Amino acid sequence: MAEFLDLNIQIPEDHFYKLNTLKHKLKDEITPRVVEYTPSSNKTHSQDEYYDLVDEILQILYSTADLSEEAFKYRDYIENAYFLEYKDKPTLAKSLWQKHYKQIHDPYNAIKNTCFSYLDMLEDYFIQTYHKKPVVHNKIVV
Repeated sequence: MAEFLDLNIQIPEDHFYKLNTLKHKLKDEITPRVVEYTPSSNKTHSQDEYYDLVDEILQILYSTADLSEEAFKYRDYIENAYFLEYKDKPTLAKSLWQKHYKQIHDPYNAIKNTCFSYLDMLEDYFIQTYHKKPVVHNKIVV
């Protein structure tokens, strides 16, 4: 099986530090609070507490999306490199560049997927508790 090309992709080191910081905030600060919103927890929360938690998750989501912009810049570069390297094997080229590109995005996607999962869980809690959908709001400071 062919290996990934060494493409010298330069994503700034501080992005990984920032991404790691967001990951730890999600794990250490947000996850324990989200667990309190599960049916097995008998705690009740005010709507303000709910919206504050949602805002914190959205902040992490938007920050992660901003950081991932750097990785998006490399899409065409990676695709072109693989199609040049494997010009006689376009199926292999496509498979490899997509896997390589996915590998670059995996750290960002893991955080984003967790955020979306938490937002879905919180919305379910809100609907079950208040018998209505939460208000869509935009009080996020980016």
